Amino acid sequence: MKKSKRSRRYRAMHIIILISIIIVLIALIVDYFDILEIIGIDFKNLNLDFWNIFVPNSIVIVTAIVTFFLIEKRNYEKERMGDYIGKVLLKEIYTSYSVHIDMFERLLEKYDDRPPLSTDMEGKIQDLVFSEDKLVTEQLRDAHISKEEYEAYNEIKKKLGLWIFMLSRPNANKENDVVDINELKSKINKEKNELKNKIERI
Repeated sequence: MKKSKRSRRYRAMHIIILISIIIVLIALIVDYFDILEIIGIDFKNLNLDFWNIFVPNSIVIVTAIVTFFLIEKRNYEKERMGDYIGKVLLKEIYTSYSVHIDMFERLLEKYDDRPPLSTDMEGKIQDLVFSEDKLVTEQLRDAHISKEEYEAYNEIKKKLGLWIFMLSRPNANKENDVVDINELKSKINKEKNELKNKIERI
């Protein structure tokens, strides 16, 4: 919807610029080739003061419109690039989550009844895995990721954080009682695919 409105606005701007340029060009051509005299229109009936005001002002207006359009276009490209960066960042974070989950699952296979992570290590890993959280919040603040995308990210982050926390507990191998890791992986993959589609449309 947002892009559709912007697209309609740009089309309208193009039409206004085109019409303004055509009007000014017609006025200049009529004046340069004395077309009014050729077709028999008496100059005495024309208000030359009006034309002296109209033509320069028209040029100023067209220049202002073109300048405004170029500024708007630059802002749009800047916003578009911000959206692209925000969604790529989120997608890469989910890819990182998937890598960490695979690594921790392999650790779980090696440790029978012992937790694969120490309490100390668990805290450091949480900091590492969620080190990009501040960047995601900034992207939300700048409206480069949507509220829905942020809510999905927050839900995944909380569940993954809880799962990692459970890896340092004595019952680490029963973490699915707290967090269904397969469901979490499915959710991450779903979000990654949706982001991939959005990135391709930007």
